[in-house]
Amino acid sequence: MTNLSKSPEPGNPFLPVYGRPDHYVSTIDGTIRDSDGNPVSITLVRAAARTYFRCRFGLVHRAVMEAVLNRPLLKHEQVQHLNGNSLDNSLRNLRVGTAKDNALDKIETNTNGTKLRNQDVREIRMLAGRMATKDIAARYRITAGHVRKIVTGSRWANLP
Repeated sequence: MTNLSKSPEPGNPFLPVYGRPDHYVSTIDGTIRDSDGNPVSITLVRAAARTYFRCRFGLVHRAVMEAVLNRPLLKHEQVQHLNGNSLDNSLRNLRVGTAKDNALDKIETNTNGTKLRNQDVREIRMLAGRMATKDIAARYRITAGHVRKIVTGSRWANLP
């Protein structure tokens, strides 16, 4: 059995996956390898507005974080992808937070399933009164009713 805790690549330590001492995770790129150094088979999963990687014993981003913490994640803990890319499981892109932290992060990185970015909402509010509502709606591919809700603050109230 190979011990990958001493990485074959300098500066890329491999840590044992928590609860799976026969598997190791790279702290640099988030890949999981078996005891022979072979990458573990992963599956791309698309569920609702989310896409992520799953291996045979769970979600890859959770396995990476549990390896780094050397413990299972607590019930209230979630792993956040800092750049909003749920396929980037490198350690520099992950942090542990709560469900509330994760929801706020999704809004900030615009990965909450919305078509609009924060900048788009600001522009819509700026264009209101200068352009017809239907033209603003067409430009951003949303309904005129949604434009009105953005302008009045009943939608995207979190933005000034």
